[in-house]
Amino acid sequence: MKNLVVATIVAFVVAGSVTVNAQTPKEQAKAGKEQVKAGKTVIKSERQDMKAIKESVKAGTMSKEEAKAQVKANREQIKAAKGSVHEGKQQIR
Repeated sequence: MKNLVVATIVAFVVAGSVTVNAQTPKEQAKAGKEQVKAGKTVIKSERQDMKAIKESVKAGTMSKEEAKAQVKANREQIKAAKGSVHEGKQQIR
C-alpha cells in the first residue's frame, strides 16, 4: 500500500513537470524546488522502509523472498524519485 502511495506521488510530481513549461522562470524555479523536495522525501521514505524490511528479516518475521521483492520495488521507486529530483534541478537552472 505504501509503495502505491509513493508511486502516486512520484507520478503526480512527474506529471506536474510536464505542465511547468508554460510558467514564468520564477514560477518554474519554484516548481522545480518543490519537485526536488518531493523526490527527496520519497527517497528518504523508501530507504527507511528498506531498513525496516532488513530488520524484519533479521527478526524472522519476513522471509528473504518476500523481502527481496519489496526491496526491488523500493529500489524502483528510488530510481523514479531520483529521476524526478534530476528533472526538478533542471527546472531550477
